[in-house]
Amino acid sequence: MWIPRGASTANLVFHLGQERGRDRNVALGVLRVRRCDDGGGAAADGGAMWALYSVNRAQEVSRIRYGAAPPGFRSVVGPVPLTPGCYSVEVSGTGAARFAVASDGMITDEGQER
Repeated sequence: MWIPRGASTANLVFHLGQERGRDRNVALGVLRVRRCDDGGGAAADGGAMWALYSVNRAQEVSRIRYGAAPPGFRSVVGPVPLTPGCYSVEVSGTGAARFAVASDGMITDEGQER
């Protein structure tokens, strides 16, 4: 999972695939976005900024826009507007990324090479 350069809170899209930079459909059941320091457990949605669940079973997706539930999914928490700070996004326990939101709304994927 990764976030391309140039992302902002107004246009945040999570990309999925087996390899960074190469979108590929991945079976997804759950996606959660939370603050890095929230201390919430993986199974709990407490503290989540946005939690998204597949309605029936895992669905194949390669991209998910923050706050927009794709067909076959349902938002169960949020989306809450992202303010400056550190966040993590987790996908069904198999993928994760950390990103930072700057005061101007620009986003940096902390896994990107600088």
